[in-house]
Amino acid sequence: MGLDPAMKEALLGTFTNMAKECADQGASGPDYDDMCAHLDRMEQLANEISDMNEFNGIIMQENLYVKFSNCYGRVLSAKAIAEQEEGGYDDGRLLKQSIDALKGAIVSLEQGKKDAIELTRSHDAATEMNKGMDLVERQTDLIGSKRESKRVRKKTDKEINEALNCKPNMGNNDVEIDILINHEPIVSAIKELIALGEQDGMTLPKFLKIQMEKGLDKAMEGSVLVRDAYIYELGYAEAMMNNPHEIEKRKDNIKAFDELASKSPFGVPETAELNFSYEMMERKHELNIITWDEIVNRWEALIEDLSHWSLSYTKIAPHIDPWKGARNPKQAAIDIQNIQPGLFKERARLFEEYFGLTFQEMFHHPSFKWKVEKAWITESQEFIEFLIEKVYPQCKPFNHLDAETISERQQFMDEKREMNPESHIPLTRYMSFYDAKFGEGRYLTKFDAPVLNGSKAVQWNWESFKSNQALLIFN
Repeated sequence: MGLDPAMKEALLGTFTNMAKECADQGASGPDYDDMCAHLDRMEQLANEISDMNEFNGIIMQENLYVKFSNCYGRVLSAKAIAEQEEGGYDDGRLLKQSIDALKGAIVSLEQGKKDAIELTRSHDAATEMNKGMDLVERQTDLIGSKRESKRVRKKTDKEINEALNCKPNMGNNDVEIDILINHEPIVSAIKELIALGEQDGMTLPKFLKIQMEKGLDKAMEGSVLVRDAYIYELGYAEAMMNNPHEIEKRKDNIKAFDELASKSPFGVPETAELNFSYEMMERKHELNIITWDEIVNRWEALIEDLSHWSLSYTKIAPHIDPWKGARNPKQAAIDIQNIQPGLFKERARLFEEYFGLTFQEMFHHPSFKWKVEKAWITESQEFIEFLIEKVYPQCKPFNHLDAETISERQQFMDEKREMNPESHIPLTRYMSFYDAKFGEGRYLTKFDAPVLNGSKAVQWNWESFKSNQALLIFN
């Protein structure tokens, strides 16, 4: 799928312009080829990866920004050397070239951001959605009736118009680009260098000496912007509350950045050291992050198995997903009744083999408490307790759910007590984070509002859950 085109332009537009500038000047040679290869790799990642954090992570791991910049610098140096050899050494001319290149860099940075904002503002969400529907319509014509195709198109058009009326900025990321793509620290450093170079009596050797002594060259590398990115990533992780180890990794990145900056005479980390520290943090937390997510995925699957199996016995099963889509919905539900206990048993066996946790023990793993307290658990407390006390003991191969439990399972459906009534909280947290970053009310102009799921169940209470399950789980 790739990054949003406007975001891609904001991130890579400057590099594309730099490469085009070199090409227009007839640049060639190994450094030019390497520079183009690094740009191709960045564009490849932008076309393949839709998640901004993942994209930035790989870019930093492969050090592509710095590699491109180094090659670009060598290409310009080669050009300057060639001109010098042709016309002889001219200090004033070389200094002017350096100053002009710095002025050009500011123009490229500002123009790249401006172009990205204009591009996203020109994006027409309705047009894009209609293009998607054109494709669906053509495919429907091939596999279904034209009448059905027109019905779907009419319904979709209505939904698109309603969505755009409620979310006028859907697809428009101008505010996000303006805030996230902050070149000011780099531009300020470049302007300071330009002012230095334009002082009376300045020579190129003196200019280069002073900028290195003051660390102005380091300020232009962009490392100072990395900390802003780390802070944004931490805010996102704390808003989502998916994995505590993700949060710790983000905090460690900021801490490492500050420690490196404090040791630098210019208050800016060395790019190589910063990249190394980033890779170290990735390795330090990777195992914990993956293990946590895998444990959560597995106990969620076990809970879903019990819910799915017990639901298949209810009278409504053949009329709801996933069974209603089968050729014989009633038989499909019966198949689940026969098959699911064996699948559950094997999942539970593998869970214990890989992570040393039985079905009962998974409820006092830290991940379960975390998901409950952060409102990420899908099911209500009373429904989880029902699955543990009534369904789990019966979910065995060649066994079937008794009539009393089936009746109680139907009641959970009829009385809307299956779902966690606070399942909207994670999205509400994220909306608050989004609005704090991009402006109050911005989220609702782009996305759907968090909605209550209509559950009639009581709210989760971890202490009462532990107390109610003391004999079965927590002893």
